[in-house]
Amino acid sequence: MLAACSLIYRSDLDDARRPGADGADGGPDATSAADAGTVDAGTDAGPGGCAAYPDVKFCDDFDTKLNVSDGWDELSTDQGATVLFDSVAYSAPLSFRATLENSPDCRYGRLEKRWTGVGTKRVRASFRIRPEGPWKGGVGYAFFGTTGCSIVMGLDEDAPTVSANINAQYVADSVLKNDVRDLDGAPYPDEWTDVIYELTPSDGHAKLNVKFVHPDGEVTDKTHDLPQCKLAGEVELDLGYHCSSGTHAIRYDDVRLDWE
Repeated sequence: MLAACSLIYRSDLDDARRPGADGADGGPDATSAADAGTVDAGTDAGPGGCAAYPDVKFCDDFDTKLNVSDGWDELSTDQGATVLFDSVAYSAPLSFRATLENSPDCRYGRLEKRWTGVGTKRVRASFRIRPEGPWKGGVGYAFFGTTGCSIVMGLDEDAPTVSANINAQYVADSVLKNDVRDLDGAPYPDEWTDVIYELTPSDGHAKLNVKFVHPDGEVTDKTHDLPQCKLAGEVELDLGYHCSSGTHAIRYDDVRLDWE
């Protein structure tokens, strides 16, 4: 069993500052790390990446990859929409970018990773996210699954505000139920936000805490009690698009998952 301190991540926000006027994300998209190394905006160099976390169960900083799906169980896409995946340098030296183009209705495209043998342990997932503006409409940007429920993280913009929520879906009497809960705070377009999800066992079910850490020091977090969700052996983390439509682009970096 890992010591509790292994679940305490530093924010690494020293390499996630808001890009300045000279930090525009230029250059073509790339499908490999070798190609993507030439498009780094050069505005967010600094320490970070998986080397700082040698003991976690899973870590991906996308910095040395030939294919974005290396190390994940699969790259899963729905039919009917163009979903692009590439490794583009913005959070130095590389990050993962998912782009949804002209989707007429609910589509998905995501990297998927599953773990078994987790048991009833406290689980923490952490990653950095950067939605690309202009950000319009509702988008599910992350999926956190455990026994009994599928937790979709949603992001919506109603200018000038941005809001986030969770939908802890579950099945009751053979019917899919939507359990939508609002969160305090949200990732902001065109800046990196550290996102931390922590599932904690509580009286036979799970509580979920969601925290957003922004580069200017703003921190928001909220805990929801989810009686339909249980920590009972399996956990899944997916990053990309989940029942989204329209055109969006979103980046991820420094993905970690651990349990004690």
